[in-house]
Amino acid sequence: IVHPTSALLDSDANSVFIDQVWAEQNGLPLVKLDMSIPVYNIDGTLNMGGCIMHKCSFIVKYQGHRERVTAKATQLGKINLILGWTCYLNTNLRLTGRQGLSHCHIALRSVMTWVS
Repeated sequence: IVHPTSALLDSDANSVFIDQVWAEQNGLPLVKLDMSIPVYNIDGTLNMGGCIMHKCSFIVKYQGHRERVTAKATQLGKINLILGWTCYLNTNLRLTGRQGLSHCHIALRSVMTWVS
């Protein structure tokens, strides 16, 4: 199953994040974390969306490059996916970042298969 979407490239983000509602609506499998992760706003206050309690593994396809990632599921609002600095280690995304692009259109492919 392929789920085309836009992603925000954020060199300040320390991980990959996926919007939990969007993931659920598109049938991406969420896996409960062993421990919840508190989410803090830039001003240091706890985020109203609560703690991160799930993760989601999938394959990101962008300009012919494919990479398996595991994202933390949280409330992102209007953004479906944030690719943090760990994705900049990938050559293709690093070049894109240097070109000053802040968004890219990608395709997500679920790593897991399941029967509903």
